[in-house]
Amino acid sequence: MTIRNTMKRAAAAAMLAGLAVVFAAVPAQAQSRTGSAAAKAETSEAKLDVIIFRNGQKVECEILEETDSTVKVKIAVAGMVAETVYQKSEILAIQKGAGAPVSTAGKPAPRSTTTGRKPDAKPEQIATDGVPTVYVIRCTGEFGRDVSATPFAQVIEDVKKHQPDILVMEFDHVFGQYGEEVPDYLYQPGSFDQLETARQLSTLLTDRIRDDGDWPKKPRLVGYIKKAMGAACFLPFVCPELYFHPDGLHGGVGGLEHMFDGVGDKVAQEKQYSLRLKRAEGLAEKGGHEPRILRAMARMDFVLSYRMVGGKAEFLERMPETADEFLLADDGEGDRRDGAQERLRYLGNDVLTLNAVTAEKIGLSRGTVANLSELMYAMGYTREFTEVKGRSADILKRWSDDVNRAEANLQRLIRQFQNVEVRAPGQYRERTAARTQQKSILREARGIFMRYKEALNPRRFPADAAINDIDVIIDQIDQQQRLDGPP
Repeated sequence: MTIRNTMKRAAAAAMLAGLAVVFAAVPAQAQSRTGSAAAKAETSEAKLDVIIFRNGQKVECEILEETDSTVKVKIAVAGMVAETVYQKSEILAIQKGAGAPVSTAGKPAPRSTTTGRKPDAKPEQIATDGVPTVYVIRCTGEFGRDVSATPFAQVIEDVKKHQPDILVMEFDHVFGQYGEEVPDYLYQPGSFDQLETARQLSTLLTDRIRDDGDWPKKPRLVGYIKKAMGAACFLPFVCPELYFHPDGLHGGVGGLEHMFDGVGDKVAQEKQYSLRLKRAEGLAEKGGHEPRILRAMARMDFVLSYRMVGGKAEFLERMPETADEFLLADDGEGDRRDGAQERLRYLGNDVLTLNAVTAEKIGLSRGTVANLSELMYAMGYTREFTEVKGRSADILKRWSDDVNRAEANLQRLIRQFQNVEVRAPGQYRERTAARTQQKSILREARGIFMRYKEALNPRRFPADAAINDIDVIIDQIDQQQRLDGPP
């Protein structure tokens, strides 16, 4: 094999809220009452309940329902009333009737300003001695390419500098691989090949933060799904709290059991499927979510239904048998096979693709919110919050630009290498200079492969194979130089 042909082969081989409660003025008629009557009226007036969370946050609300694991409440903010559910594992204490009078709930609170104007009333200070801070990591572009381990480690270091109360992971990825977008209604079982990227990022989000002694305040980790299809669907599962955008989609990895059709026997294939699925389900278990949800996303032959028991979804690995049971995913066999229109509208059930409505019904999503303000309100932050202006967007964009530049430079270096010739009839000095130029080009290419291999398109730039070939070619050039002694 010639040096040029080897380089060509390496390059062309098949192969990323604030609410502060304002007390109403006592009406003039009430002021004429006797002191004892006024006191009696005051003590008989219903008051809000107070929930104190483990992170120091305090919420005034009306408790509607309480179970062993959850508390359903009604909260009023600026005249708007909404219901939400809190997990008791997040709650430090519940103080019933310890809040403001119910009659004042929902009245608009005075807002602090930066103009120096004194507000009409002093707002109540929140339990954290200041408004909560939230850092949002907005993950866009292609998962595994634009969002990968190297830039994400830098993002986590930036989060650490700010020490936010809440860390929100916003997922809004393109659905595609290697720069090629895929229609949402298609499945990408090959996304399991990028599962290791999700596992690396999950370690940065959870283990590193948990075990870092220089990170005294551990942020509340929340996932917000706009679009997490294909390889991007795995990482949200590590977030203990998930919320969906009204148009949110989550899934797109169906057909795992056909990933190795035609390769090896059925036993060997099933071992590979099981290995990949167990690793993916480990992420769901890490975030405290039902792993069978992910299994229904991945395998077309896995049947999953659910029914509501005590306000929670109970999952059943079979078809529905009664009117109060609902199908999530069937086996796609025979007349149960999804039609084209069902898949186009995301109404199919051969595999599970979650939208905001279904995700909330089965308890994976805690609520459907359209923006950050709604998300914070749904999480119980009914007062002001501050979004930290970190560097995550700049870090991720710079990495994305660098990867694109790296691939362009690799193409340039391939062309340069192909244009360098070592001609036998030439002078020894000329042949030595040509070989030196070849090695310089190869070493530059090798450095690019080493730095960006986690994000390069493996179809065009198979990094590991190319690095190995480059090392071989350099050895061959050195051998030729030794054999080609000076005249």
